[in-house]
Amino acid sequence: MYPLNKWIILQLNNYLDNIELKNLILTNKQLFDKDDIIVQINKNKSYVKPYFYHLRLNSSVLRSFKDTFFPERLISSLPQFYPIHPHHVGATDYIDRVRATDMTHPIMIGCDQYNRPYISIMYHCNESTYKNWNDDECNWKNNTTVLTCFQRYTNGTTWCKAGSGTYSTYPLLYGTNTYLTPDEKTLLVKNILRLLCNEKIEVRFPRGWNDEFETEYIDCTLGSRKYKK
Repeated sequence: MYPLNKWIILQLNNYLDNIELKNLILTNKQLFDKDDIIVQINKNKSYVKPYFYHLRLNSSVLRSFKDTFFPERLISSLPQFYPIHPHHVGATDYIDRVRATDMTHPIMIGCDQYNRPYISIMYHCNESTYKNWNDDECNWKNNTTVLTCFQRYTNGTTWCKAGSGTYSTYPLLYGTNTYLTPDEKTLLVKNILRLLCNEKIEVRFPRGWNDEFETEYIDCTLGSRKYKK
């Protein structure tokens, strides 16, 4: 029996799944070219593997945010770091190495190799100099900064802030400590929503030593790498 025309074989291969293609190799050795079938099997794998990897990544990232203080609808709408970026984790296990060049969107979520969730916000302050209630001058440089907030431990509720956006010269989470309090977590979510809605963010300037603060609203917008100098 003569082998089938190679063009016909290639067309048949496109309509068969990998199990059917392997059956062809086992049961029809004289009719089909084994090498062509193997090529098609590998091609099918190359299409399927990224799909399931991305599916698994989505599942793991969203699952890591399940019991956090972030609203589920907000988190599910944000783009994710793909794939996992081990270089985002620094020497002290802080997720403090997310750069603007790592981000394809101004707000992104991810989970690290320890399954800790984190969110990175790339934003731009439109007010280069601002004076607070105490007439202190706040210098906000005319470039883009990245603030990353992450869960400190795999099993826990403690969240920290990291990255260039943690400096006191930047308004998002201005005046807060590295470890965020429940009120500061609420403020973070509120300001993320404000940025997404193109509204001014809320900045709390500490007043004295008795936990009082003065609230101001500062003009900031979600950033882009084009601002970075």
